[in-house]
Amino acid sequence: MSITTCQVCGFIYDEWAGDTKNGVPKGTSLHELAGSLCNRCGLQGERHLKEPTAVYESMEANYYDQFAGKSGISFYCDFLANGDPQQQVLEIGVGTGRIAVELCRKGIPVTGIDHSGDMLKIANKKAKALLKHQPNLLKLIEMDVQQLELNQTFPHIILPDGILQHFTIMSEQVAILQRIHSHLKQDGRIAVDIILPPISKEWTFRHRKKLMNQQEIHVDVQGETSLTRQIYRYEATFEKFVQRQSKERYRVDRELSLMLPKEAALLLESQGFKVVKMVNNYQLHHIQGWQSSYPLLKTDENSQEDVHEFKESVWSNGGYPFSGIVEEKHAAPVEYWTIIAKKQG
Repeated sequence: MSITTCQVCGFIYDEWAGDTKNGVPKGTSLHELAGSLCNRCGLQGERHLKEPTAVYESMEANYYDQFAGKSGISFYCDFLANGDPQQQVLEIGVGTGRIAVELCRKGIPVTGIDHSGDMLKIANKKAKALLKHQPNLLKLIEMDVQQLELNQTFPHIILPDGILQHFTIMSEQVAILQRIHSHLKQDGRIAVDIILPPISKEWTFRHRKKLMNQQEIHVDVQGETSLTRQIYRYEATFEKFVQRQSKERYRVDRELSLMLPKEAALLLESQGFKVVKMVNNYQLHHIQGWQSSYPLLKTDENSQEDVHEFKESVWSNGGYPFSGIVEEKHAAPVEYWTIIAKKQG
């Protein structure tokens, strides 16, 4: 995140907020500042360390499925349906098992890794309830993708829900893709979701969900996009009501890389992957314009990559944190892109 802490005096600097006490305007990068930022010791050397990305936990983990919904599930089930059901899928950022459990229900083995223990607890409960007769199809591992080391290769690896964008430094993205490359079989396929926020400097989403026993969950998402820094961030506030009385609140800040589909494709190509498709909002027939504007996406007309089609009749609404109603009048809708590539070399 763009929040850093001085390891000498503990001074905290948030690039998005600036520092009014020291006359630093909002949006000023840490690297733009002179050596007088810290009140006590000044900004010298590499004293300021970036805060790690918040792990999905507490109310965010408990109610993730309520707002993520069915987004992407039908697409990934179709995407993997033509593969060998005896070959495993590796899902990076498996979370609550929202996609993985559905793949397993179709007989596709999945190994899922996630850095959140709270999310994996939910995935385990879901697996016990829905995979009673196929308990061995899903393997869950608590692990940071930056430390990925499984001593195993997979024919398919998926990174749904913009998981790669949680890493805002390009060197981190490159290192992750290198680890993924070593875990993918030759000619194996990788699918990477990229989420584009509303085209607006600041934006707000509001989510409301009624549950049993007169319970309601409200989520307010306030975000902003920086084109110059190629980053967007949002603050999500969860609030639980029981019989219209507030009982619990939870707030989390997240910062993600603002990555365009072509940029993601070129990043994959630079790390030993051959991009074969770019899918808009999980619907394959919307990509022809991108094929013509990006020659690297030309594929063999007889390729099996073109066989399956997204089932438009299947409900697929959802997508945390953007499934609510955007309140800005001129903000364009959120776009989901999936980059599909094969391993080379």
